[in-house]
Amino acid sequence: MKGSNYSKALALAASIGFVAHARAQTAVTDNAADSAPALTLQEVVVTATRRETTVHDVPMSMTAVTNQAIEALGLKTAQDLVQTVPSLYISPTNGGNTGGFVGNPSVAIRGINAEGTGAATTGIYIDDIPLQQRNTLGSTSGGTVFPQLFDLERVEVLRGPQGTLYGGSSEGGTIRFITPQPSFTETALNTRLEGSGTQGGNPNAEGGVTFGGPVVSDTLAARVSLWYRHDGGYIDHVSRFTGAEVAGGDNTNSSEHRAVTAALAWKPLDGTLVTLKYLYFNNSFRDSDNYWQSIPRYQAYVGPGTPGTAYTYCPCNFAPYQSGQNTNVGDNFYQSDAQLAPSLSPHADSLSLPALTIDYATSTVDIKLVSAYAKTINSGVPDFSYVDTASRALTPLEAPYNSLPNSSSFIADLPLYSSRFAMHGQITDWTEELRLTSADPQARFSWVAGAFYDLTKMHSLANLTSNTGDLAAAVLLGQPSSQGSGFEGLNGLGFVSGQEFTEQQAALYAQGTAKITQQLRLIAGVRATRDQFSYSGVQGGALFGFAPGELAPAAAGTVTQTPVTPLVGLQYFPTPPVNLYATASKGYRSGGVNTIIPPACESGLAQLGYQSSPNTYASDSLWSYEVGSKVRAFQDRASIDISAYYIDWKGVQTSVGLACGSQIILNAAKAVSRGLELQGNLLVAGGLSLTLNAGYTDAHYAQAVSSDTALLINDGDRLPYTPQWTGNLGAQYRFKLLDRSAYVRADYSYQGPVVQGTGPGTATYQPDAYRLPNNRNLNMRAGVNLGAVDVDLFVNNLTASRDVLGLVAIGGVGPGRYGCFSAGCDSYLLYAQGGSIASARPRTIGVDFTYRLEPRR
Repeated sequence: MKGSNYSKALALAASIGFVAHARAQTAVTDNAADSAPALTLQEVVVTATRRETTVHDVPMSMTAVTNQAIEALGLKTAQDLVQTVPSLYISPTNGGNTGGFVGNPSVAIRGINAEGTGAATTGIYIDDIPLQQRNTLGSTSGGTVFPQLFDLERVEVLRGPQGTLYGGSSEGGTIRFITPQPSFTETALNTRLEGSGTQGGNPNAEGGVTFGGPVVSDTLAARVSLWYRHDGGYIDHVSRFTGAEVAGGDNTNSSEHRAVTAALAWKPLDGTLVTLKYLYFNNSFRDSDNYWQSIPRYQAYVGPGTPGTAYTYCPCNFAPYQSGQNTNVGDNFYQSDAQLAPSLSPHADSLSLPALTIDYATSTVDIKLVSAYAKTINSGVPDFSYVDTASRALTPLEAPYNSLPNSSSFIADLPLYSSRFAMHGQITDWTEELRLTSADPQARFSWVAGAFYDLTKMHSLANLTSNTGDLAAAVLLGQPSSQGSGFEGLNGLGFVSGQEFTEQQAALYAQGTAKITQQLRLIAGVRATRDQFSYSGVQGGALFGFAPGELAPAAAGTVTQTPVTPLVGLQYFPTPPVNLYATASKGYRSGGVNTIIPPACESGLAQLGYQSSPNTYASDSLWSYEVGSKVRAFQDRASIDISAYYIDWKGVQTSVGLACGSQIILNAAKAVSRGLELQGNLLVAGGLSLTLNAGYTDAHYAQAVSSDTALLINDGDRLPYTPQWTGNLGAQYRFKLLDRSAYVRADYSYQGPVVQGTGPGTATYQPDAYRLPNNRNLNMRAGVNLGAVDVDLFVNNLTASRDVLGLVAIGGVGPGRYGCFSAGCDSYLLYAQGGSIASARPRTIGVDFTYRLEPRR
C-alpha cells in the first residue's frame, strides 16, 4: 500500500512537471513578442548556497518565507511555519508530546526526527550562526530557543541533508532565520500594534518598533528593533469533585515574549563591511497549554505482578480547555474546593547572541569572517502534585526502592501529595567561521570554501522534591502519614541529576559549480569534520537508594568522530525559466555517551551481544537522493517547484530499554524516507493570487529492533510525528476600496495523522494514544492601506478546531494501555487514566496596525 501511494503521488508530480515545462517554453516565446505584464511574481533572493541567488536557481528543494509573507499570513512563531512549509514538523513549544517537560521542541524535515535522543537532526541558524541544541541524557530542561518572526528579512527552510555547507545536525535539513542589515541609504521607521481576543480566554497584545538608517553617510549605519507580545491564557483549572473553577485557576496558560535586535554596520575601507549585531529573545510561560480528557470511572486493575483491585473513584468530566491539574487532596480528606489550588508548570527560556561579521570583497574573492557567542538559559518547574508518579515503578531494578503497586492518580488515603521537579540548564556556544567565495557567480567555475569551529558547553541541574514516603504509606498501609512506617526517608529531595558536556567541532568544507555548457552544470562538494563530545553526569536521592547528600556517577565518557559528508549533483537549464536538478548528498549527527548501567542489567546486555554496557554510541548518517524541477511560466505570473527524494538512514540512534529498567542508546535502527513536495504560485487576472504547497512523506523503519526481552520496533513502523500528507492552500484578492488598496485572503493548512510511538506488538505500544488524527486550520485576513499605515482584521482558527496536536498521560506514559505483552494488547504493564491534550489556540479575532517608512522586503 505504501509503495502504491508513493507511485501515484510521484506520477502526479511528474505529469504536473511535464505540463509546467511545456507551458514555460510557450511563455518564453510569448514574452519575446509581447511586453511582460506589470504584475509578476517576486524573485526572492536567498543565501542558502552561501552566496546570493534566487530560489528559482537553487539546486535543492527549499521554501523562502519572506517578511511580506510572514505579515500576510500572520505568522508569529517558528511553529507557525508548518502552516506554509511542506514536509516540516515542529512540535508545540508549550505542550504537545512533551509530557510536562515543555520548552524542548521537536523539529523534523522529511520525517528525520531526533525524537529526544542524541544530537538534533535539523540545523537551526540565525544568519550564519548555528543554534540547534543536543538532547541531553535524563530529565532536564533544554532545547533550542527560536527567534521571533518580527522584523526578519526572511526564513529559509532547506530540505534534505545539508551536511556539506552546514555540517552536523542538518540530516533532515536546515532552517535559517535571516535578519535585516542596517541600510546606508534608507531610513527605517516601522511600528506594529496588535490586539486580539481568544474565545474563552484573556486578551492578547503585541507591539514592536524598528528604527534605523545611515548615521554617517555611506560609512556608518544602525538598526534597532524592539518587540513584545502577551498571549492571554485560555486553560481553566477545575475541581474534579464539583467541576467548579479552582481559585486562581482562570486562564492560567498566559505567556510573555520579548525580543531586542541591535545592529551597527561600518565601512572602514572600500570593499570592507564590519557588522556588529546583538540579539536577545526571552519567553516566559505561566503554565502549559495542555488540558485534560475526561476520566472514566476507575474500578479495578489486575496486571502482571499486581493482584487485587486498586481504589475506585467516580468519573471526572472536563469540558474543552479544562484541566484537573490541582492540589492532590485525597477523597477521604476532601471537604470543599477551598482546599484546592492549581498545580502550574511554569518555564522560561532566553537566548543572548552577540555576533561580529567582517566582509571583505576583492575582484576575485569575497572573504567573510563570522564570530559569535550564544548563551541559552532554560528553566522550568513542572508540578506533578496531582499524580502519584512514584507508584508507576514496576521493574526489578527499582523494586528495592519503590515497591508500590499500580494505582490511580488520586489517592483516597493521602491528605496531600506534593511533587515538584525543578530544572535549570545553561548552554554556551562559541562559533568561528572563515569563508571564501569566488567573486563572479557567472564564471565558468564558481566555488565556496571555508573553515568552521564550534565549542559548546552545557551545565544543568534537576531535582525532584516530594513527600513520596507519605504516598507509599497511603498506598501500601492505608495510613495518611509515613511517620513511623519506615517510608519517612522517601520524603523530601527524592531525586537529583546533574549533567555537563563539552562538544568541539572543527571542519573544512568546499563546494563548487562548473558550467559544462551554458545550460548544464556539475555541482560537487565535501566537508570533513572532527567532532569530540565529552559528557559527565551524577545522580542521587532517596528514590535511587542514595543516602542524603550522596551523589554517584551516572555517566562519563568521550567520543571522537571524523565524519565526511560529500555532495554531488547536476543542474540543467533547458530554458532560463526551467531549472532541472538531481543531487546525492550525505548528512550526519554526532554520537554521544551512555548512562552507566548497573550490574543487574548485565544479563540483558549479554542477550543483545554486549559483554558490558557500551560507553558511547556512534554518529548516525544518511544518504539522500533528490530530483526536482523549478519552473516559472506565463510571463512570470506562475511558478511551480516539484521535488522527489529517497533517504536511506542507517545506524539510527535508538533508545533501547532493558528488562532491568535502564536504557542505553545504540545505533540499532535503520529507516527509509521517500516522498515529494510541490510548491505552486499563480497570479490570476483581476487581483487574485493563489498558492498551493503540498508534501508527501513515507518515513518508516526498515528493520525490526529487539531488546533482551521484547520487540522494540517493527519492520515497517512509521517514524513518529511524521504526517504522510501536509499541505496548505492560500487565496488572496486585491481590490480598490474608496481609492485605497485593499485585500481579503484565506489560508487553509492540513497535516495528516501521525503516530506517537512504535506499533502493535512492541513493548512500548500505546494502543489508546498511538495515532493522532489529522490537523486542520483555517485563517482569514482582510486589510486596507491608508498611506503609510496598514490596517488588518484577522480571524485565526476560524472553525474553532480542537484537532489534537499532542496526547500524553496525565503525569505518566500512555494514556490508556501501556507496555503491551501481546499484539492484541489484552495484557499490559500499566493502564494510565486520562490524557493531557494539546491543540491549537481557540478562535482568535483581532486587528493590527502597521506603520512603515521603508520598502517592503
